[in-house]
Amino acid sequence: MAKKKKLDDLKPRITQRIAARIVDQILVQLAVGAIFFLLNWIIGEDPSDLVVYASFGLYLLMSLTYYIYFTYKFDGATIGKKMAKLKVVSQQGKLSLKQIIIRYVSLDFMLDGLIFLLTTVVLLSTKQERSLEALLYIVTTLVILFDKRGRGYHDFIAGTVVVKS
Repeated sequence: MAKKKKLDDLKPRITQRIAARIVDQILVQLAVGAIFFLLNWIIGEDPSDLVVYASFGLYLLMSLTYYIYFTYKFDGATIGKKMAKLKVVSQQGKLSLKQIIIRYVSLDFMLDGLIFLLTTVVLLSTKQERSLEALLYIVTTLVILFDKRGRGYHDFIAGTVVVKS
């Protein structure tokens, strides 16, 4: 009889997670880029602040839609995760839509939303914005590296873990 693998034994390499994230981000950016191109064509070269804020909101909405839809539709795996042979599972039972939503809202809004908020309220320069963005991604990666199951803060919040599929 085959022994059921424990979640700890299925911990993926950090490079697999990074590769999956890169593929997913490229796909989201391509979709968002196409919409931004159309908006720029319709509105013109010099958008108002309202259009910039709306564009960021559209980016977050599309990003969340992509991650939530594919994770739910494909049993815990976005396109990037499928390519990297990974999937998101619940730490207790079946992965629920609620867990998926909590996971990606906490990831996208806490990283991208915090960066956007700080850059617009505090008026950080592009260099400072990029430094803050890099710092937040490094902290997230360190949390994943040092947790025995490879969980990020968003996994702790949602009660999920990424495993090899």
